[in-house]
Amino acid sequence: MIIKLSVKSSLIVWAAVGVILFLSHFLLVAEFGLYEDDYFYILPRITEKFRDFSAFFFYTLMHPGQGRPLFGPLQGALAYFGYHAGGLQFCHLISFGFLWVAAILLYQLLLRKLSQRAAFLGALLLVLFPLDTSRQILMHQMATVIPLTILLCAFHLYVSHRFFLSYLVAAIPLLAYESILLPFIVAPFLLEDQPKRLIKGLIIHAVIFVAIIGIVFGWRALIGEPRALETSSHLSQEIPKIIWSCVANPALGIWAIAARPIDALMHSRAEGSVIVLLAGLTTFVVLRRLREEGTTDLPAARRTGLLILCAGVIAWVIAYLVDFRPD
Repeated sequence: MIIKLSVKSSLIVWAAVGVILFLSHFLLVAEFGLYEDDYFYILPRITEKFRDFSAFFFYTLMHPGQGRPLFGPLQGALAYFGYHAGGLQFCHLISFGFLWVAAILLYQLLLRKLSQRAAFLGALLLVLFPLDTSRQILMHQMATVIPLTILLCAFHLYVSHRFFLSYLVAAIPLLAYESILLPFIVAPFLLEDQPKRLIKGLIIHAVIFVAIIGIVFGWRALIGEPRALETSSHLSQEIPKIIWSCVANPALGIWAIAARPIDALMHSRAEGSVIVLLAGLTTFVVLRRLREEGTTDLPAARRTGLLILCAGVIAWVIAYLVDFRPD
């Protein structure tokens, strides 16, 4: 009976996250089009014949642009096959599907350490984060959406003690969009509670983590990839930009979480207010339904919550480590 209740609660949360995600970002999917770099990465793929697409796929796989061998060919494949399967709207629904899966994976991951309500709110923060306005840009499928989903799979493998496989899976985003890997540095926080074991795990994890990054970037520099060579040759000039990026962007994110909902309500039309009401009611009903597990060890629960909060802050900051402009 307990297992059935747990499964039922999870299904309710998964459905609620999907509903809120759709209402917030994909309700007008029938009107979505191509935006920004989609005209460079997506438009040529959806208009070409299969023979031309095949030539593009294998050429970009063997001659990767920007040292990202998975980004070009797989993004092209998503655009070509998605468009021919159901048009441009189906391509956007692919983004919805992967974002939904990512939110479910995050919920289940947080559920290992936090209450159902806290894990649910964490999943909502992922899909509603106001600074991420790229969910309707198709070329971000292989830049952020799918690599993020893969990274969360690596987290699950890590906390399941499948360490070797977790590192292999976590390295995949490096071949698509390298900055997505960086939050994986906090994986030991989700496995260990005792400070001594956590520190030991962090040291071992950091060594392997840095080695993976070093191998990939070393290979990119070895083959003469311009961005890797430029960054390594001007690293001292980039350090102030890196520090500023890691401080300013999280601060802006905190402000946006508080301010953007208010701004949206003040400037939305009537239908926007209805959507907010529906999403809010869905959240309220789920929070009321989810039970809070009682615990006799409140200090331990607080310590665990603090560790997860620290992990989240570290992951948030380090995610911006390479998010700076060369100029």
